[in-house]
Amino acid sequence: MMTSEDPTLTHQQVLDLVGVHRDTLWRWRNEGFFPHPIRRNRRGDLGWKKSAVEDWLRRRDHGEAWH
Repeated sequence: MMTSEDPTLTHQQVLDLVGVHRDTLWRWRNEGFFPHPIRRNRRGDLGWKKSAVEDWLRRRDHGEAWH
């Protein structure tokens, strides 16, 4: 569930931050290049921890690989 300390971003918010098409994001995720989403609520909506996306962006900007 979402917390104020580490909010969960929606799929659209992540697409806006990363700047890629949704198909690219899912391909990256499936290839292990991008963090996997988590369930945001009981309905099963997916999202990403903001800290994980920010870490990924930082690593990308510094030429580091995602693990």
